[in-house]
Amino acid sequence: MYVVFWRKGERAPDFGKWLRPYGTCPRHGRVQLLQSWKRTKMCSPERPWGVYGIKTGQYVYRCPRVECRHQIVEPQVRAAAEAIDFTLPAEMIGERRTPLVANTMRKIRDGWERYRRAAEMGHVIEPYMIELHGGGSTHRPASQPISTLTAGGINHGIVYADRAPYELLPYYGTSKTQPATVPMPTLTTRDRHGLVGYAESLEQCRYRMIRSSEAARAMEFPDSYVFLGDRDQTIEMIGNAVTPNVGRDLVGMVVEALTGEEVTCPDIAMAA
Repeated sequence: MYVVFWRKGERAPDFGKWLRPYGTCPRHGRVQLLQSWKRTKMCSPERPWGVYGIKTGQYVYRCPRVECRHQIVEPQVRAAAEAIDFTLPAEMIGERRTPLVANTMRKIRDGWERYRRAAEMGHVIEPYMIELHGGGSTHRPASQPISTLTAGGINHGIVYADRAPYELLPYYGTSKTQPATVPMPTLTTRDRHGLVGYAESLEQCRYRMIRSSEAARAMEFPDSYVFLGDRDQTIEMIGNAVTPNVGRDLVGMVVEALTGEEVTCPDIAMAA
């Protein structure tokens, strides 16, 4: 949680400009979204408190335009797969000298059943993350954001099959896989397309824990950022850190309020 104070009578920070996320409305394209609270026993627009979630959360994000009846739109996020370096070595599950512990294998098999689909060559498998500790989640597709990184160590694994050269997986929105022979969908400023893999069985999939460099990338640290310390110290710093883009936006918002001079938000500049 981040808390911003300002003195009574002074200019209030423009929270809407800096904190409203962007998303792609099917009718209006890229827009800055509005937070919309549900009416539940826990919360309401008059008592806004809770977490984001279309199905289970207390609020959603909507297009600000009335022409689409303020359609619900998922905010643009960075997929876990964008932070993962799939060129790093990873053993096939069936060739490991030391078998994975039962609980880890249970989560991997649950993910295999959920994220695969039958194909002529075996199974199409979308890369997915395994969450080893904490929370109620055990796995999620790598096209979603990575779950919370903590200072307690690396608790995320990645499962994927060797990639096929002819099927694309967009990392955003509700897009599905498609043959690479068709035109590529709209490209954004980030690398948001990857290739799904094929495997005849789960044992042919690869599994490894993510590296500290990937955890840093998932936290939006640039690859050029230097962490001083060993691996455990680096993970502790990453887990305790404020993501650089959040720090940038909060400071920019406060500076703008204090000085009265407009500070350009990178996302707004991009939209313009």
